[in-house]
Amino acid sequence: MSIYAPLNTEATPILQKIEVATFFQLPSFHLVGLPGPEVSESKERVRAAIDSSQLPFPKGRVVVNLSPADIKKRGTGMDLAMALGVLSATEALEKQIVAWGELGLDGAVKPAGQLTRSLYASWKQGVAAVMLCRSELSSARRALECLARSGEMPGVAPLLIPVLSLREAWQKLNAWKRGMPFEGEVQIEDEVDSGAPPDPDRVDASLNLLPLTPALERLVGIVVSGKHHFLILGPRGVGKSQLVEWIVGLQPDLSPQDQLRQSLLLELAQMTSQAGAASPQANTVPTRWVGPQARPAALVGGCVAGLIRPGEYSLAHGGLLIADEFPEWNRDSRESLREPLERRKVSITRAHGSFELPSEFQFIGTGNLCPCGGWPSSFGLPTDLDGSSSVIGAASGVARCRCQLTASSAYIARLSGPVLDRMDCVLVWKGRGASDVSYPMDETRSRLKVLRERVQIAHHLAVEQWGGPPGRLSGSQIEEILTQRYSETWNLFLKSASMTSSEISLRARHKIARVALSLSAWDGTPEPTWAHWMEASYYRPEKAFQAAMR
Repeated sequence: MSIYAPLNTEATPILQKIEVATFFQLPSFHLVGLPGPEVSESKERVRAAIDSSQLPFPKGRVVVNLSPADIKKRGTGMDLAMALGVLSATEALEKQIVAWGELGLDGAVKPAGQLTRSLYASWKQGVAAVMLCRSELSSARRALECLARSGEMPGVAPLLIPVLSLREAWQKLNAWKRGMPFEGEVQIEDEVDSGAPPDPDRVDASLNLLPLTPALERLVGIVVSGKHHFLILGPRGVGKSQLVEWIVGLQPDLSPQDQLRQSLLLELAQMTSQAGAASPQANTVPTRWVGPQARPAALVGGCVAGLIRPGEYSLAHGGLLIADEFPEWNRDSRESLREPLERRKVSITRAHGSFELPSEFQFIGTGNLCPCGGWPSSFGLPTDLDGSSSVIGAASGVARCRCQLTASSAYIARLSGPVLDRMDCVLVWKGRGASDVSYPMDETRSRLKVLRERVQIAHHLAVEQWGGPPGRLSGSQIEEILTQRYSETWNLFLKSASMTSSEISLRARHKIARVALSLSAWDGTPEPTWAHWMEASYYRPEKAFQAAMR
């Protein structure tokens, strides 16, 4: 039997082996294998716990090696494994078992957190059993169910062995070595219960929704169902935040695979010792709200004292990254979006090495058109419900822009071409969200339920037809769809738009195709029509700005 403990400081959790050697020399206790400060202090906790449990501590020199020895170790969860390794130092062990828990000086086993990452590494390695603190048992079962639902784990789930003290752990370890069953073993069922099914009529009470026009409902619907990156620009008070609230409220449930990735990333970011504190709620789409104060290191992530810290891009994996006042962002922060939007990963390079973290999120950005956020003079006046022009002033709540033309131009120029080119849809909004609304505001939440059902239908239709939501299809998949399935309608669109394939960039070609596929799924048509291609092209940045100036 071999004693293992999870190594949770890496991007992908792995197991480390606890190797113990004893020598007939002066009594001493040495710990090697790049231990961090809290790991080095575990020598005192282990020795005190063994003495308090009235168990024999080896006489002579004891050396504990944390293998692999070239990776820095962090956290207090290795205490239990090291104590069991020291007690088993003179025995020949053949089976594998993982022990994870912090030790008190009285021998009590305390929660060590990071359960999803620990069980992920154990299951991947094919370990038969995991010994952990009894108070973490319910959280560990939920973590195992999350792992099983993902469909990524091979073989059988490890056995959970809850313990309260080091003495109890030592007794159960001896019973495990002899193959004797004992009370306290916990195994998840073959058929995993995913809990209560999600309620399709659920409405987040924190959402502050106002009615939208049918055209905006359509746009929001295709953005959500197709997982498209969306940038909303317009004067202050026009209702940009309302669109974001609708997008958040219409989000479909999180897939089991994305839920697993989110759990692993959250635990890596928090490195918490509280059991289950880092685990996200089941089926909850992660939503990260980022303001202009964010800096590249906080967005991309980093490595501090040998510990990987995921940034906002990775923490939004599988969900939404909402960039509030996007033009106000620091330039380096805006440009750092290029890699995650294109590759759906972030690369972090530091002195001791490089590593990648997943960051497949849906970007939703908002911003004004000038520093003051007023109504541009080049825009037509907003209309009231009766179609008459609003009066500029306090009564209408509309104020003209007072910025110089150079200031307004420089403000929009902050959004570089490469970043704008990576947006699937750009809306320069110059109308009011309450215009032409055909249902009373007290029915807004009912309308949200109806739209959510339609979003689910369009999403599933797109997955069945093209293998995934259009916004997440790769470039090679889009090229295959264009050249082998829809080349006729695509060429008709280019001809009607007086363009050729050489006059449109490869990225713009793919962006138009992705939005057109979402429009087709939203309308329930078997393939995109000429109207879908044309509508998709008007969401490109250059067309959006041209339309706003009319």
